[in-house]
Amino acid sequence: MNEINILDCTLRDGGYVNNWCFGKNNIDFIIKKIKNANIDYIEVGYYTEKKEYDDDYTQYNDLINLNKKLCDPNRKYIVMINYSEVDIKNIPEAHLVPNIYGIRIAFHKKNVENALKYCQLLIKKGYRIFIQPMVTMNYNYKELKYLIENVNMIKPYAFYFVDSFGTMQINDVIEKINTVDSLLNKNIILGFHSHNNLQMSYINILEFIKICSARKVIIDSSIYGIGRGAGNLNTELIANYLNDSYYKNYNIDSLLEVIDKYLLNLRKENYWGYSIEYYLSAKNNCHPNYSKYFLGKYLINMTELNQLLNMLEDDKKPYFNEEYADEIYILYRRNHNKKILIEGGEKNENSSSCTY
Repeated sequence: MNEINILDCTLRDGGYVNNWCFGKNNIDFIIKKIKNANIDYIEVGYYTEKKEYDDDYTQYNDLINLNKKLCDPNRKYIVMINYSEVDIKNIPEAHLVPNIYGIRIAFHKKNVENALKYCQLLIKKGYRIFIQPMVTMNYNYKELKYLIENVNMIKPYAFYFVDSFGTMQINDVIEKINTVDSLLNKNIILGFHSHNNLQMSYINILEFIKICSARKVIIDSSIYGIGRGAGNLNTELIANYLNDSYYKNYNIDSLLEVIDKYLLNLRKENYWGYSIEYYLSAKNNCHPNYSKYFLGKYLINMTELNQLLNMLEDDKKPYFNEEYADEIYILYRRNHNKKILIEGGEKNENSSSCTY
């Protein structure tokens, strides 16, 4: 039987809901309750030089201060770096921050070569590295094989399949995860990070567990599914399933306390969960910011949004670009107005032929 662990990313992925401003007391409370729930890994936020250190935020520019704040070397605390947001020279040696168990490195396909070199340097500094290729669905077999061959050479702690846009169906999971599982060194942990745009996170994770029956795996989730747009897999749901089916001992009540005392009110102010615009972004396999931008700037309905997203070029879909979005909208309107003129002309012609 495979060893299955949960990585809770409430304080990192959940930050897209409240701009990472949880408040110091809430951050401490959430960490305490995740610990009490016996969750295996706790992702405490982003490590980034783009923001000054502030105890109310889960974005940190200083691992030394964060290390003092966590103060528990027996817990598996994780931080994530978006590749290029932290200069490698400014990252301390791992032995200076013993409470930081590992670092996750997220990067786009265009940055594969440099991101892997960055990971290699962090491994030399003594860190356990989790490699997170964003929008992994957009890698074809040749690209995925090349990536994993290089991953096997640098021997990170974990490698992830990341469903960034929540586009995956069960058949995608079966095809892609079987490929990754066959290529990835068996000593490297395989993780899965899903988004719930198509409401498939839970069932996809069950399929992932079934496929990876012979290796150690990590499942990403967040309490109450908190996350951008449609959110993520719910920690309380997957923890409950693993308790029932894999004899785990996760304390569900401790997770429910976070929902009761913080997340219920937060969700009233900043909704996350199923939304038609995030469904359409997943359907069209594009960055969800395109949906957000079109709906925020232009007076369009959902049918028009779907048509706009369908017009995006494949190589532009993973990276949101405001100027490109405006170009697409102008083109869409031009084509739409031309269609109205043509249809209007046809109607006039038909009506005149029926006049007696």
